[in-house]
Amino acid sequence: METIPAKKGPPPRAFRGSQESRIHGVINGIGVQMFRLIKPEFTPAGLLDLFVDPKYHHSLTEAFSESEGAGLTQRIYIDLKSSRVRCHLVFSWDYNKVPGGFFMRARYGGVERRALPGPRAGANAVRLEQFNEMKRRLLQASYEWGLMRRVFDELNQPSYCQTPQQMRFVWPPILQLVKRMGDEQLISMLQHESSRAGDRARVPEFIKPFIRPTYDIVTRSIFLTEHEAVDRTIDGIQYTLANPTFIENGFSFQGFTLNLP
Repeated sequence: METIPAKKGPPPRAFRGSQESRIHGVINGIGVQMFRLIKPEFTPAGLLDLFVDPKYHHSLTEAFSESEGAGLTQRIYIDLKSSRVRCHLVFSWDYNKVPGGFFMRARYGGVERRALPGPRAGANAVRLEQFNEMKRRLLQASYEWGLMRRVFDELNQPSYCQTPQQMRFVWPPILQLVKRMGDEQLISMLQHESSRAGDRARVPEFIKPFIRPTYDIVTRSIFLTEHEAVDRTIDGIQYTLANPTFIENGFSFQGFTLNLP
């Protein structure tokens, strides 16, 4: 009688199934907390000053004030493209939440394909400084927590880390993520690195430059997220980074992004 070979299971990797999902959840959760610490200081009047020629302020605001009940959503797209990032910053609002808003001209930042290169010349200097600081912090949070997920996903492969202990040896930040999970068994397992596990673990060459930076990211987040998250909206204005992609020495990855209602 012909013997039917036993069906092989998938190759082992450090975290699978619910554990992998929970690690992703922890990374996303911290990313959300970091975004919530970034409070915009922009009212409709502030956005008008930054992005709309003053000669249009009255007509665009007055027309919007007549749209009661229409619930029209308006957006401003700002292109943040540079040598290291491909991204749009998007502010949005509708009449139901922001009755004091304004219509945005489609040809001048009102649609994605006509994104503005940045604030207009002549915008208030203090407001411009606030915008640039918010932009810097949003990009930093997006970069850092997009990188955290990418490094975890790359290491969590059969050819690199087949067990949690192996990942712990090559990537210490996994211990802090597991602590956020609250899995006492995993915490106990990973509390101390194992040299035996390290003999088998490998790290992709393109990930090696990011091992130390991700450790610093996690360490800093522990301190920052101890502070109470602040309300991140002004008069119902929402903002988000649209499809951020970061490029670092030829290595690219998707940034963390979140709608901020």
